[in-house]
Amino acid sequence: MIEPLAMATSPIARSATVLVLGAVAACGPATPAPSTPVPAQPAQVWSPPAPPVSVAAPSSSAPASPAPVAIESLAPIASPACQIDLASGRLLSSVNLQLLGHPLGAIDGPVESIRVQIGANATRAVARIVTDSLSLEAEVDPHSLRVGHKADAALIEGYIRLERAPLKDASSGRATVTFGLPDGVTAVKPTRQAEVPCSALTLYFASSPTFQGKSLELKTDAKSDLRVSPGSQPVARVSGPPHPASADDPRELRMVTVVAEKGPLTQIAYDGQEASVIGWVDSRLIEKRAKNLFGVLGALGGGSPSPTTVDLRCAASTPVLAELDGKIYRVGEVRAGGTVHSRPRASGGHALVIEPVDFFFGGPGLSTPASSAPKRPVEVYLPVDASSCTPVPKSK
Repeated sequence: MIEPLAMATSPIARSATVLVLGAVAACGPATPAPSTPVPAQPAQVWSPPAPPVSVAAPSSSAPASPAPVAIESLAPIASPACQIDLASGRLLSSVNLQLLGHPLGAIDGPVESIRVQIGANATRAVARIVTDSLSLEAEVDPHSLRVGHKADAALIEGYIRLERAPLKDASSGRATVTFGLPDGVTAVKPTRQAEVPCSALTLYFASSPTFQGKSLELKTDAKSDLRVSPGSQPVARVSGPPHPASADDPRELRMVTVVAEKGPLTQIAYDGQEASVIGWVDSRLIEKRAKNLFGVLGALGGGSPSPTTVDLRCAASTPVLAELDGKIYRVGEVRAGGTVHSRPRASGGHALVIEPVDFFFGGPGLSTPASSAPKRPVEVYLPVDASSCTPVPKSK
């Protein structure tokens, strides 16, 4: 605060102050009155006191760290209508992961565990999948799930076993599935849908010693009733292919597994894409010996090599992230010591890219989303500062 001028205590200071102000106010030079000479002294002009100096707290010379990025999490399903919780096994079909309806990728191959929680009416599902290198938690489209029967599950109508059936609905611990029967099988009681306890379902390949045996082909144009047990009423009709299978038309290949034989009857397991049938048929339906099928199987072809990627090994647990609409979501982690396939991102860090998995011999994979998906794919990536993840030297 500026103090008033009257605070000048010296007469000389007061005279000097008046003189200065008078000189400013007069229109012309002032004529000094005669007076006794006074020794000259410098005029004392008042200055306001300096404001108090604030002492700042000591700080480092380094720039301030940026605010941490908020990491979002997926909302859990509070009361699942159906839960499939499994230990280690090999997935019988890819599990397509999503983030708010946007494709993230697909996990296939062997996994250490999987848990899928499905909401009421199968409107939403969340999957947690653990492989030897990854632990991921993301949404899945319930209707994209393919489920099969566990090895000890009761068969539908006594003869239908689910293999890779689409899930249609879920309610109160039970799932509604739809399925088609193998080629050449016609049910006496048409059935394309069934309600099954969720506890009887699996997402893995499941085999039972009861249904293991030698594989033989159904005879061309042969037909037989299929029964749950010898002497019981027929439940379906089984027909051989109309034409012999060949390399030109491998679709006519109809193979069955011979489980048991009893007199003129043979118990078979006939596998289809979504369901298999198990029952007794006339032995004349089946070829007595296996044919040379290498040419036919070779006609089915295989996948082409996938692009080269960079293998990263993470010494410590490392978050796996996905960004959508300005928000960053944590969708899992690379487990400590895990190895993942990746490619550099333009904005820094690495995106996870897993090469397609061989159907029988490959490892677990996170395949990139299909570009034809209705919503744009979302990239799954590692943080820029994932310093514990380093390239794995390529073997020579």
